[in-house]
Amino acid sequence: MPSRVSPGIVNVTDFVAAHAKKFGSYINYIDRDEAIRIDHFDQQNILSVDGYNHYMENPKKSSGIFTDQYDHLTPTQRVELKKQFTVAQKHQSVMWQSVFSFRNDFLAENNVYNPKTKQLDEAKLRDATRVAMNDFTGKMGMTHSAIWSAAIHRNTDNIHIHVAIVEPQPTREWKRVTVEGKHGETYQEWQRKGYVPKKILNHFKAAFANEMVDRDRSLARISDLIRQRLQPDQRSVWRHQSSLDFAVRYQELVKSLSRDRRLWKYNNNAMKPYRDQLDAMSRNYLTRCKPEELGEFKQLLAQETRFREALYGSGTKEANRAQDYTDNKLHELYARMGNSILKDISAYRTEQEAVSQTHHQPSVANHLNGLQKIFNADIKAQRLAKREYQRRQADQDRESEKDKKKQEQQTRFY
Repeated sequence: MPSRVSPGIVNVTDFVAAHAKKFGSYINYIDRDEAIRIDHFDQQNILSVDGYNHYMENPKKSSGIFTDQYDHLTPTQRVELKKQFTVAQKHQSVMWQSVFSFRNDFLAENNVYNPKTKQLDEAKLRDATRVAMNDFTGKMGMTHSAIWSAAIHRNTDNIHIHVAIVEPQPTREWKRVTVEGKHGETYQEWQRKGYVPKKILNHFKAAFANEMVDRDRSLARISDLIRQRLQPDQRSVWRHQSSLDFAVRYQELVKSLSRDRRLWKYNNNAMKPYRDQLDAMSRNYLTRCKPEELGEFKQLLAQETRFREALYGSGTKEANRAQDYTDNKLHELYARMGNSILKDISAYRTEQEAVSQTHHQPSVANHLNGLQKIFNADIKAQRLAKREYQRRQADQDRESEKDKKKQEQQTRFY
């Protein structure tokens, strides 16, 4: 059984109401000397354990407060930050606290920490925090209302980043909550909502990790391979494949697909019986026609999967996220190729139907010519009938004239 691997990065986030004692303590220590701040860390911190279930002890060392704009605060800037947090508390803002914790070997593998020299790339951690905070405040709808401060803390075995977020002009809705008093009694009061959805927290952590490790180039290349490099140059290439297996499968789909082409979408449920067939055709094409690009795709996908396994760990609720990424990217590739094949089959069917109609059904022009012939024949028949009528009428008139003359002669004789 494989040993359990802890996540490379963990994040824990919680919040307290404006009247909470630790909210006030955090404010009180903002403008204090860093040594005093870390000695009284437990009075400001609302998170009892980090993501590894380690007790949050007072840090041995701190880099000092940084914000979205400044790497280090001057005494004047500390006083101004304290004023803003004080205004937020007076206006009944929630205070969120979030901590990012790391496995030292994960930081070392990604060139953020040197375990031999104990050197830490604090600039990279600050940049990652800023990117993550932009993502967090944006998704929480607090881009223009939230302010935050953070500090990098180091203990003997662990490195943490602590972040505190408030709104000087709060935007969170109010809700009625049950509160426990000092003597165990309960009562209800109005507090602003501080709950952060799990989806936002997942994005929060992912934004931090992607910036810290800089996966942009690798992710962009994977996307380019799926959308461009692994696809055929022309859609019509599908019907001209030299592989007998591919050609047989292609013709089977031509004959068996529904007449309703609106259903011809890879992800449509109506296509479920045909997906294995389409995937087999895609693999056939990639193996024969795009072996180098396919090899690069597999290599990059394996690297990204290993990174995500290290990031999310194993034996946790998020353990399957690395495999989910691989499965999703493979599905994206097969869906694009499958839709391309279906579009080509649709065009092929249209062409075959046009040829069939040309050979087996009279065209509109031919039909009109036939009608014209019938019409012309009718006119000719009418003319012949008229002539025959006129001839017979003339014969009848002559016979009548003869009978009349004969009768006159007989009358004279008597």
